[in-house]
Amino acid sequence: MIGDLIQNYQLLGMDITEIYSFLGEPMMVDNNESKVLTYYLGNERGIIRIDSTVLELEFDENEVISNYRVKTD
Repeated sequence: MIGDLIQNYQLLGMDITEIYSFLGEPMMVDNNESKVLTYYLGNERGIIRIDSTVLELEFDENEVISNYRVKTD
């Protein structure tokens, strides 16, 4: 699902209202140096599924996505 999202949608440049209407409420919002929304994607793939996979969306001062990353914690 995340591969399809990244391939078929231009996340960079989307504003925060578009993201909320597209993905819904995030799992976590971090407002430290820049606003980061975190969306839970599920357990990591593989035989041993210990960690979770998340999508982090980082916003600039205009609340437009400036960076995104898929992380396993």
